[in-house]
Amino acid sequence: MLPRSALTTLRLCGLALPLLLAACGSDVKKAGEPRRGHGGRGFLVIAVDSLRADHMSYSGYDRETTPVIDALIGKGICFTNTWSASPEIIASHGGLLTGADPLIMRQPLPEDGSVIGLSRRWRIPGPAPSLAAEFLAAGYATAAFVDHAWLAAEYGFDRGFERFDDFRGGIVVDESDFGASQLGRRVLDWIRSLESDRDWFAYVDINDLERSMRHSDQRWNTYFPPRQEQGEVPPVVDAVRAFFGIPRRLWPGGQQTVGEYEASYDGFVRTLDHKIGRLLGTLDRIGRLEETTVCIIGTYGVGFGEAGLYLDHGTLADVDLAVPWVLKLPASSELPRGVFSDSLASTIDLMPTLLELAELPTPPGIHGRSQIPTLGEPDAPPAHEFVYSMGGVSDGFAVHDKRYSYQQTFHASRGDGQLLASWYGTPNPKHKVLRRYLRDRQSGSGPGDLEPPAINQGQADLMRAQGQDWYSWIEYARLAMHDPEWMPTGTAPEIKAELVSRGLISALD
Repeated sequence: MLPRSALTTLRLCGLALPLLLAACGSDVKKAGEPRRGHGGRGFLVIAVDSLRADHMSYSGYDRETTPVIDALIGKGICFTNTWSASPEIIASHGGLLTGADPLIMRQPLPEDGSVIGLSRRWRIPGPAPSLAAEFLAAGYATAAFVDHAWLAAEYGFDRGFERFDDFRGGIVVDESDFGASQLGRRVLDWIRSLESDRDWFAYVDINDLERSMRHSDQRWNTYFPPRQEQGEVPPVVDAVRAFFGIPRRLWPGGQQTVGEYEASYDGFVRTLDHKIGRLLGTLDRIGRLEETTVCIIGTYGVGFGEAGLYLDHGTLADVDLAVPWVLKLPASSELPRGVFSDSLASTIDLMPTLLELAELPTPPGIHGRSQIPTLGEPDAPPAHEFVYSMGGVSDGFAVHDKRYSYQQTFHASRGDGQLLASWYGTPNPKHKVLRRYLRDRQSGSGPGDLEPPAINQGQADLMRAQGQDWYSWIEYARLAMHDPEWMPTGTAPEIKAELVSRGLISALD
């Protein structure tokens, strides 16, 4: 910024200032204002479906599944207490890209059922925040590369992305036609097409792990030996989804034990880690990695019977909700590196955290919170006291604090008769039972929710009240954001004012 005396002289001259401004272009900015799109910085989010936190080798797992991701922690931060906001693919990605509880994506439907279809049940509402839109408005090039047909523009996932590469289905020739290998090439081609000083944001969804459970690959199926103590052979059932059995659509064939299924999964985690390493290695060779923030985050996990589901997701147990989150920082960042943060985190914290790293303002209506302030002094206050999860195969919700996880569900209530029968052990059960389950994660018990619950009635009551309060207000926010035409009364002004004061919506008209 020129001193005031110099500016006065230039104005008097009437000639030099216009030339100076033309030369500076968009790089002229106010003091303290972040650079807008011309620093060559990158933000790369790699969101991996069905990636469990407790199967990452950095977590103390006894198999070396993630050496590449482990190495990234030395250049950044690992959030070891991160919970997915939903065990469903559409909802979980919606939470990552909006910073809002993904319940807001469920469009209010008429009670007469006159509006049906997946595309009408799910939609990111227009007033919801958008991570991509914030980067785009700040001058970043933006692109998304997704690996599942449901992450589609018709649900609003393309908002804010200049380039949106949706899932490419069709006849598969080899692994290069889909998944991490193909996505990596497309991401690199796009980055190479940008000017070297252009800031950019890319969002990549990788569905390899789900796909791997339906296909055989001898190398990775046998990379790790199965655990002998996991010798149970789960039954195969003719159902779309089922508890205590493997649906035929997910069954890869053969009489495999739980240990063999788990070992195969871990082998595919290892190969996915290798593919991520190749992508980052190429970014490094083309000079784009040093100033790139790399975020690797799980969208939800997968079960091997610990919560009743095999090779599937959708419960509100920790096997489906406890996910990894690793941030590799840019070289210019002054934040500490090699940090394992146990601060309670939700996947909806991704958006505010990245915006703070980019020195961009956080828009109203974000329900998550930046985790950056928790990385300061040892006694820095946590971002959350509680975080919340909802969705999947059961009506209800889950609440997590730093030690406990609480579930309140009508199990299998969001499925067909076969799913209900598989849980209750009888066809056409007459009553759906409300199930309350408290898990003490420090107790040493195994993962899942089939072992005896923790006995702490006061804690369970507290977490139940927190969950009921949170989701009652999120339900109001959902209705206010969608404002369906068939609801003539709309949201009451006093409710809308309270939602704004709580930061759950922007100041809607």
